[in-house]
Parts: sequence; structure tokens; C-alpha cells
Amino acid sequence: MKIAHDTEDLLIFDRIPWVAGTLLTIFVALPLAAGIAAGITVILPGDISLVNAVMMILGGAVFMSPFVLIIYALVRRRQVILDRRAGTVTLRRRTIFGYQQEVHALEDLRGAEIESRRLSARSSRLSHRALLRLDTQTRPVAPDFGGLSVAQEHAERINAWLGTDRKA
Repeated sequence: MKIAHDTEDLLIFDRIPWVAGTLLTIFVALPLAAGIAAGITVILPGDISLVNAVMMILGGAVFMSPFVLIIYALVRRRQVILDRRAGTVTLRRRTIFGYQQEVHALEDLRGAEIESRRLSARSSRLSHRALLRLDTQTRPVAPDFGGLSVAQEHAERINAWLGTDRKA
């Protein structure tokens, strides 16, 4: 996630996965277009019945459904908006299937901290992400774990924006 807007009244973290979305869409759209073109060339001369053509289209849809699920899993826009004027912390997530928004009072935000976890049970390497500390819960700034420097940058920027002296 990157800082999209940073003023005294508004801090916005934004993640728009353009590259992943574009590549996955191309890899889904090209085979689908080729299949439709092949189906049309078979149907037009009358070599195949309408029932068989419908079965081909349904088979193609069943074949493509795992790719749509992969796009859903990998292509998610995420925004974290800290708005001093409105007094809110807004967490937004948009996927190809819908939109979710979670709004919390800015006064409930106590700061940001870093969450760390092992990459695997046998690994000594850690991955990290920044968390928003609300009164009764925590919420991730970014959905994915990554490098320590990015998590530190996010947590320190949020804490500085809130005016807390705490290091992440």
C-alpha cells in the first residue's frame, strides 16, 4: 500500500492492484474469446446443433470459473482513510463481487503497531504488517504481510499523523 494523500486533516493509504488485475483479465479473456470464436465458426456452417453449442458455452464457463475465483482472491482494492474533519477511520475493500466499508470513530484509534509472523512453522524468517489499534480490536492497514520497512513506515506515519510519540 502506498500513501495516496497526506495532509493535516486527511491520511489515505491506497492499494490498487492494476498490474495483477490487467494480467489476470488478459489471461482469462483471451482463452474465452478464442473459445467463443471457435464455437461461432463451428455453429455458423451448421455442423453442430444448438444444444451442443450451449453445452460448449456452459463447459467453457465451468472451465473459467476457477480463474475468476483467482482474480477475486488476488485483485482487491483496499483503502484506509483517516479523516480528522469527519472524525472517522474508514476501511474500504472492493473486489469484482462487491464493496465493503467499515467506519470507526477516530477517537477510538489509539495508534498503529506492527504485527509479525513466521513465514512457515520451520522458518526463522518473519513477515510484517501494520495494524490499527482501536479501542477493542485491531485492523490491518494492508491485507498482506510483507517487509519490515514498509510496515514500519505505515505504522510510524499513522502515529505521527495522530500526534503520538510512540515508535512502531
